[in-house]
Amino acid sequence: MLQPKQLGYLALDVANLESSLRFYQDVVHFEITEERDGAVYLTGGIQHHWLILKQSDTPGVSRVAFEMANPDDLEAIEKRLRSAGVEVERGGSLARDRVDQYIRFRDPDGIMIELFTDMVTMPMPPAYAHRVHMSKLLHTVLLEKDVNKSVPFYTDLLGFQISDWVERSAAFMRCGDHYHHSLGVFGTGGTRTSIDHVCILVPTLDDLMRARANVMALGVPFRNDLLKHAPSGSIAIYLRDEANNLVVEFCWEHGQILDDAHRPRVLPAMPETLDMWRLVGPSHGKGLPSRIDLVGGSGAPRIGGDGGQAHPMSESQALNSLGVRDSDGAQLTKAK
Repeated sequence: MLQPKQLGYLALDVANLESSLRFYQDVVHFEITEERDGAVYLTGGIQHHWLILKQSDTPGVSRVAFEMANPDDLEAIEKRLRSAGVEVERGGSLARDRVDQYIRFRDPDGIMIELFTDMVTMPMPPAYAHRVHMSKLLHTVLLEKDVNKSVPFYTDLLGFQISDWVERSAAFMRCGDHYHHSLGVFGTGGTRTSIDHVCILVPTLDDLMRARANVMALGVPFRNDLLKHAPSGSIAIYLRDEANNLVVEFCWEHGQILDDAHRPRVLPAMPETLDMWRLVGPSHGKGLPSRIDLVGGSGAPRIGGDGGQAHPMSESQALNSLGVRDSDGAQLTKAK
């Protein structure tokens, strides 16, 4: 199937390169592979870069890049985009970009997307000085104004496959590596466009817990502490890059979908979809319990809730239920 192979990297323009570099080295455990032309390239694997940091007077996410399996697939996607009237920039130089070929274009909300082939491969994996091993840069989640425009763009033109929905307000989409999602598109109801988070897959529970311990020791704020996702089955933590309003997720045991006949589920926009470990009581599906108190000596539960809320929910309610606040999301660099 004609589609990207996997998430490749994120390019982030930052107001303070020194402090951002320190964050991604000390907190996220990335290793510098190269510094050139005012940009710093970092990775957590053998690929030359998972992240590019560059000093800028207009900070924000510059682009999100996905890897294609080969040049023929890249050319085929380019033809498909141009036939649909999408403006495409072609380039690529191993010496300059550290990828052989790329195409760049903007999605319906103006997010710059890159598809590339043949990134430089490092001769050895990182030293993992913090003892947090990383398997791959797994996925990113985009906050977009209208999922009814954005999702067809990614499925019809780029070949992503929908794995699951949340109330038709958020779509989780997979590509060639078969992980439950390499891309998430969450609707904001027309309020804003931004990049919510990027996720790193780790190979063991020990790696996840070491990453968590380091975050706690350094006093870096969590957005979400340990939880288990209903869509992918992964166990994860989310930490905040407050300087750039970006969230970094570490996850373990993220499921894959290998069945070509898989039919996407429509999951409810409730906290238990974000975290299966939350308490679920008798009011499940009729209003979300905020607490369970044991009263008297009988041990009978008393449910205290926030009031019933019928589904489907609004985009804003869906985002809140998935742990995303209205203020979350790194801004985008403006179109040139």
